[in-house]
Amino acid sequence: LGRLTSATVISLLDSDIQGKIPTEIGKLSRLMNLELRNNVLSGPIPSHIGRLLNLRDQLDLSNNRLEGEIPSEIGQLTQLRGLKLAQNLLSGEVPEALSNLSRLTSIELDGNKLAGTIPNAVCNTFNDTAPAFEADCIDFDDRCPCCISCCVDGQDCSCRYLGTDKEFLCFQKRNLVS
Repeated sequence: LGRLTSATVISLLDSDIQGKIPTEIGKLSRLMNLELRNNVLSGPIPSHIGRLLNLRDQLDLSNNRLEGEIPSEIGQLTQLRGLKLAQNLLSGEVPEALSNLSRLTSIELDGNKLAGTIPNAVCNTFNDTAPAFEADCIDFDDRCPCCISCCVDGQDCSCRYLGTDKEFLCFQKRNLVS
């Protein structure tokens, strides 16, 4: 993987890839889009992923078996528009470094074992940018004031703003690539 240094897009969806994400992923400095959704990847998300500074379309690692904490280094991906980490075994708290991701239009953290309170700095950023934010609000003891969709057990997501003056957020189309 580390030899693909000129790659700008890696899309290996539904490819039955097993094992850990190699730390060499950090050498792919030209990468703009990384999609590894629906595989059998396990282990932690390597902190080296924070070296992908050109990553701007999306980082999609959803529907795998990734575990451990969300690395704070993801907060260095300031051009990122879509962060999808749903349906894994991630634990711990949402890192405050995600507040650096002011260009996000979509963030999916549901279906994990995350807990605690979403940091104020993250919510302040997301309240300004209003990305489509899905999380298991019950896991956060309803302390996710910036979540737009609350999910139960990583499924059956519903918009928390239905019937309010912010209901438009439930139906806003969010394009990852402009």
